[in-house]
Amino acid sequence: MSRGLNIADDFLLFAIEIKDQLEARQTGKYKVTLTQGVLRTCISRAYYAAFLYARRVTNLERYRRPIGIKRVSIHNTVIDRLKEMGIPVADMLYNLKKARGKADYNIYSTITPNKVIWAVKVAQQIIDFLKRAFPNKFQ
Repeated sequence: MSRGLNIADDFLLFAIEIKDQLEARQTGKYKVTLTQGVLRTCISRAYYAAFLYARRVTNLERYRRPIGIKRVSIHNTVIDRLKEMGIPVADMLYNLKKARGKADYNIYSTITPNKVIWAVKVAQQIIDFLKRAFPNKFQ
């Protein structure tokens, strides 16, 4: 697997470890201090893991913004391409992107453990679907 997806897998592993800690918190068996910074980072890493897989599927890994166009986001371009391809996880990635934006930029909101658990599970579902639907992209 390429280096880019190894990093995506590292991002997802981090997010899963935090999600598992949040789920274990109910029984008092956690090892990480779960601050807003950690929760926000977890959502961000979960999103980027899913995004990197989606970017591979859409053949946009080497995408560069067209000259003279200032406001084209690779993130929106990937989501739009998923929709054009009829891939059903496009809306899931869009919702995860919105959660990542809130976690990264809305510092006055509180990120809940349940939101983190949701984000990691959605990222896992996106990645699992893409791996099953496009196995040749991940060899």
